[in-house]
This record gives sequence, structure tokens and C-alpha cells, in this order.
Amino acid sequence: MGPNAITRQVFHYSKMGPNDITRQVCHYSKMGPNGISRQVCYYSKMGPNGISRQVFHYSKMGPNAITRQVCHYSKMGPNAISRQVCYYSKMGPNAISRQVCHYNQMGPNGIT
Repeated sequence: MGPNAITRQVFHYSKMGPNDITRQVCHYSKMGPNGISRQVCYYSKMGPNGISRQVFHYSKMGPNAITRQVCHYSKMGPNAISRQVCYYSKMGPNAISRQVCHYNQMGPNGIT
């Protein structure tokens, strides 16, 4: 690890209200001076259309290349997205080689 590398960072947010973010936890791990090797974020909300959980994973093999990103969204409500998973893979410094997204919705007009 380098002299300016953040190994762990945790944020806690607490709010009141139906659509406020009640909790956010972020973990950052670095292996080099400017390269983030892993980032995990959790969001929790209250209310019918609030995001109940969101997880981000970032992995890097080079200075600016994101090799993997995973996002999970969970919502409550008739037309809310209940789950979203995104995978990003890169083989070069800035080239996205693969992206996979899954959407699951509930309701009469939702994507199943």
C-alpha cells in the first residue's frame, strides 16, 4: 500500500422521513497510490419506493481500468425495480468488454 492509499472508509448517514437514506456504509480498499481495488456501498431507505439495498463492487487491475462492477437494487412498490444486477468487465484501460443487466419489476406494466 502506498502512503496516500485509503484502506477503509465507512460512512453512516441517518435521516428521518419516508424517502430518506437511513444508512450508507462505504468500504474502500486500495492496493496502489491511486487505484481502488474494492468498494462496497450499502444504502437503506424507508418508504414504498425507497431503495432498500444497493451494493457496489469495484475491482481494478490497472490505474484506471474497472474490471468488475456489481449493483443490486431492491425496491418496494407496484412499479419499482425489485432487482438490478450489472456486470462490467474491461480488458483494456478504458474499454468495456461486457455488460449484463437484469431487471425485475412487479406490477401490471413492469418488466418481469
